[in-house]
Amino acid sequence: MSKINIADIEDQFINGKDTNLLGFHPIPLGDIEVDFSDLSQEGVTDFKKMIVNIIVGSKELRPSTKPDPIAAMLMNVDRSMNDPRVNAEEYARFEATRVADKWRGNRIGELNELICCLQPNMKKSDSGRLDIQVLDGCNKVIAIAEVKNRFNTMNAASAIRTRKTMETVVLDKTSSYYGCDAILVERIPKKNGEITDFNPSDPSRGQKGSETNKIRRMGLHQFLSVYGEAKHVYAKAVVLMAFTLREQGVLPNDYDLRFIFNLMHESLS
Repeated sequence: MSKINIADIEDQFINGKDTNLLGFHPIPLGDIEVDFSDLSQEGVTDFKKMIVNIIVGSKELRPSTKPDPIAAMLMNVDRSMNDPRVNAEEYARFEATRVADKWRGNRIGELNELICCLQPNMKKSDSGRLDIQVLDGCNKVIAIAEVKNRFNTMNAASAIRTRKTMETVVLDKTSSYYGCDAILVERIPKKNGEITDFNPSDPSRGQKGSETNKIRRMGLHQFLSVYGEAKHVYAKAVVLMAFTLREQGVLPNDYDLRFIFNLMHESLS
């Protein structure tokens, strides 16, 4: 069987091109062909290590939380009258799954940063303000980014604080990042992740921040494409994650990644 190219996966599921190259056929994990050599090898190692840590951590026992009788009662809503009612054993399984899901969810923020660090010219920021630094060919910082999981992660007050931090970082002439771009990056954007100004209105001042094209908002895919050196990094990150899960015995070689890629397409549309 011919291998499935990562560029075709990105064209159909990320860029939304109506290529019909893949159609509606399964995309088995073992049939995907991808070259990771253009990625940061240190970034690949750190990314895979994080995935393994999540796999191991998901299987570890955690301190039990107090039970929720209301949640347990409402679990019966999904049952027909012919199904067994929710009992202690089933509720215990539900609670264990919920706690594990919450624990894994708390790791996603770091995974987002590690996806950026797959780019050879990106690294975690050591400034204590904002998450990711983008470097040019001379190892000089040209952009600094705050990476969020979803577009609605921040409330209005948090968005204003982030904007003010960005102003201080890139517009203050005394800052070591003066003149750099500042970007709010959202892995799951509100619309399609297109590049826009990031300038929320501050009610306390009754106005927006200073007008500038140095502070912008965009999706993770756009950020990786505009500022990165390697191609297809978001798609490669998903496949690298799947390969690591396969290595750890979590996914079979014939796992159909079309389901995951369809979710990716929906999350970026």
